[in-house]
Amino acid sequence: MERLRAIGGLVAVVVAILAVKTNEQAEEAAVAQHEANVAQQKLAAVTDRVKELIPEEEAAAIKESGEKVEKELRAPRTRHHKI
Repeated sequence: MERLRAIGGLVAVVVAILAVKTNEQAEEAAVAQHEANVAQQKLAAVTDRVKELIPEEEAAAIKESGEKVEKELRAPRTRHHKI
């Protein structure tokens, strides 16, 4: 019976530790999501202002350049380098 109580106590401690870790991870995820939302809002504000200031043709060229860079950054990277 003592063994069962000891095991039960250990299980309770492990469950408590896992609950704390899960809560910490959830908080970190919430903060990251909030920061992403703020960054998205700032980008939208800047984009709106750029649309007001830059002629449409120039804006299209800038957008195209940005999309090209984004595509290059998202491309899988290899570790093979040409010598």
